[in-house]
Amino acid sequence: ADLSAQVRAQGAAHIVAVGPGGSVAAMKAVSFAAQAMSSELAGKGMALAASPFSHMHTTESGKEVNAVILEISPQQKSPVPQAVDVTVTASTKIGSLGIYLARVFQDRGGAVIAAVGPMAVMNALTIAALASALLAKDLQEDEAKLTCAPAFTEIAGKEGDMVE
Repeated sequence: ADLSAQVRAQGAAHIVAVGPGGSVAAMKAVSFAAQAMSSELAGKGMALAASPFSHMHTTESGKEVNAVILEISPQQKSPVPQAVDVTVTASTKIGSLGIYLARVFQDRGGAVIAAVGPMAVMNALTIAALASALLAKDLQEDEAKLTCAPAFTEIAGKEGDMVE
């Protein structure tokens, strides 16, 4: 079944995003589900929570890649700040940025993360999972989880260009 059908039937859905390509596909699926359910969401948006129980997955070719478990569910829309707090790249140090993101979330209640490219998106999801694990002890059972609301934007330029 498609993601929106699972959310309609169960109130939430789970995806395991394996590797960079799977991470981008998961983010697109959440965005498409939000569009498909826009009239039903009544002021809510589709959000995902990256599980702190991410793990390594061995592909058919024998390569080990990161797999992130995502829970997708409708969430109240938050005002989206325009400024980017963190830009994630393919070579971002996940541990340091996960700690930083947890601190930003504690201080301000949210953060905006930008990622360009499949590896950066996978790293951003992994960072969100790490920040969620770091914040888990501070969040009470009845409080909201650390959630992410994916958004896509077009970036002008061609490969190799610097974008400001």
